Amino acid sequence: MNADTYRLSGNEHFLRGNYADALADYNKAIVRRARRRPAAAGRSRTLTGDGGRRCESPQALNADAASLWLNRALCHLKLGNWDAVLADSARARELEPAAVRAHYYAGCAHLALEHFADAVTALKTGAAARPMSRAGGRGRTE
Repeated sequence: MNADTYRLSGNEHFLRGNYADALADYNKAIVRRARRRPAAAGRSRTLTGDGGRRCESPQALNADAASLWLNRALCHLKLGNWDAVLADSARARELEPAAVRAHYYAGCAHLALEHFADAVTALKTGAAARPMSRAGGRGRTE
């Protein structure tokens, strides 16, 4: 199976509340995604290359990989694995610094660990990463 198949399976497990099974599928998706190589600079998501496979820009691959790390972080959040939430959120921020969910999940984990100053910092950073929309709400990072 490929990374997208594991992601979809993880999503289904998550929706059913099977967080450990979702976590296992997201782990597999991350491993599969890591094997993909970014396209040469300047190529867009719609170009094809190597045997007709879709070539994606490094930025698109980073956003996709960050989403997987965030899905895994959310599973850890649901399971109460606070240090794992912090690690996965940090990895997602490395890949996509403006990922609001990464800051939010880190803030939640810091709150659970009673690291209140770190929680405030993470949540404020996340709030600053995505300005308010005209409707007054915030958009998702995906």
